[in-house]
Amino acid sequence: MHPGVNAAAIATALLGLAAATTVEALELKAITRGRDGAVAYLLDADGRHLWAFTEGRRLYAHTLARIDDDSVHLKADPHRPEVGDVQLQLGPTTAVLPDAAPTDTTVSLDLRHDDPHHALYLLGAAAGEDLLVHDDVRTPVTLGVRRTSVEAARSRLIDGSGVCRRQRGAFAVYARCEDLPPEGPQVAVPRGEEITLEFVRGDLGDVMRLFVDISGFHITCPPELARRRITVRAHDRPWNEVLDGVLALYGYVWRVADTRLLLAPRRP
Repeated sequence: MHPGVNAAAIATALLGLAAATTVEALELKAITRGRDGAVAYLLDADGRHLWAFTEGRRLYAHTLARIDDDSVHLKADPHRPEVGDVQLQLGPTTAVLPDAAPTDTTVSLDLRHDDPHHALYLLGAAAGEDLLVHDDVRTPVTLGVRRTSVEAARSRLIDGSGVCRRQRGAFAVYARCEDLPPEGPQVAVPRGEEITLEFVRGDLGDVMRLFVDISGFHITCPPELARRRITVRAHDRPWNEVLDGVLALYGYVWRVADTRLLLAPRRP
């Protein structure tokens, strides 16, 4: 066991700043508002990585100066006269929103044939919820909403992209009802150290290698698991509970044998 290990420190985190060309190449996908302020979610130029930015954060030669209801304003670095201020606009929407109970957080989204893993991740991040998304959830999603509750937006999204259930304290999403693994008794295990994990369509073999570093156990990941991908968001959760949830998503369980963690399919 490595004391104080935070998986986000040893993994390539989803949220962060990467090398890119210009801010104009970014696409504004969502804006969320809650008691802690506003967050803008920007898709980078290659269309694969979703970044989260708050006011005052630096982006290339700009700083995110202001987040409005449907746009973000980027202030140019005064020491870089060749760049100018930039405004990124959330796209138009035509969605009719269902009635929903008010919550502390609202979200504005502009999704057009987007990856459902990106969409589900940003809603989980907005709600501050742990999340697990099965590899088979692949149907592109289109959804436009303005200043609605996260729960209402997610219900619209799930209707078009899969089925869900609460699992191991997380919001788990599957492609079809028949994909849901059998539920069995949860074995009580000592509470592990708390970790934070954030992956969108991460390679499950890489995720399991992180658990080797985190837990100190040897883990052999079966090939049928290692080739799968997963979206997972877990904040300040015991590592063993996160591992339990990740494996349960694919119908697997684990047990300790000496210095090894053994993985096996859950029996019906």
